[in-house]
Amino acid sequence: MSWRIIKTILILPGTALVYVPLLIHYFSGGWPFGGSVGGTLAWIIAEGIAFNATALLGWAVAFCALNTAYFIASEEPALAQRFGRAYLSYKSAVPRWLPNRRPYEAPDGD
Repeated sequence: MSWRIIKTILILPGTALVYVPLLIHYFSGGWPFGGSVGGTLAWIIAEGIAFNATALLGWAVAFCALNTAYFIASEEPALAQRFGRAYLSYKSAVPRWLPNRRPYEAPDGD
């Protein structure tokens, strides 16, 4: 897998993180999930429950709202502009916050 990371960074311009549709198949076997933000949200919620801390649960709601607003206002339009129809079909097939029930398969031609 490390060769795939190196190849992606060296061959594709810029950071590897913006190549979401490509990297989903490389690293997750086609199972789409926004791991870092979703994992952070799950961790904040778990701490709030474990420590009975309503402030942490409130922070989880704010964290989710702020990230969702950022995704909608900035990240998704940038990805749509960069990848066009391929990203729009990916976006319509994959939930924003929850893992999909089945692996994502790009339509032919995307």
